[in-house]
Amino acid sequence: MSNLHPVLGYKSKSAAAWALRQEGRTHGEIALALGINPRGVGNLIRLGRAANGDAGGIHYTDKLSAQQRTRLRLEAQKRGLSVRQLVTDVLAIVADDRLFSALLDTGGDE
Repeated sequence: MSNLHPVLGYKSKSAAAWALRQEGRTHGEIALALGINPRGVGNLIRLGRAANGDAGGIHYTDKLSAQQRTRLRLEAQKRGLSVRQLVTDVLAIVADDRLFSALLDTGGDE
């Protein structure tokens, strides 16, 4: 029997915590939305992150906007990948095909 209980439209409390964090919500805001003690938010976020195939570690998406992270998550879901795997695959293609200049150069003075 599953211990998952739908919360805020997500399959579990941890999934809701992870989704709210991805939206840029603070631990306090997440605790309020879930009706829990703020001290438990970090653990729920870690569980939600792991359940979505992101084990944590290097926070490669920390500097991205919530909208950019959402786009990555949606593209990863379409392909049945975690965001980490999608980012890894894209970076591998950029490196293998030497696309750095094509993607990063603005065409201005060199």
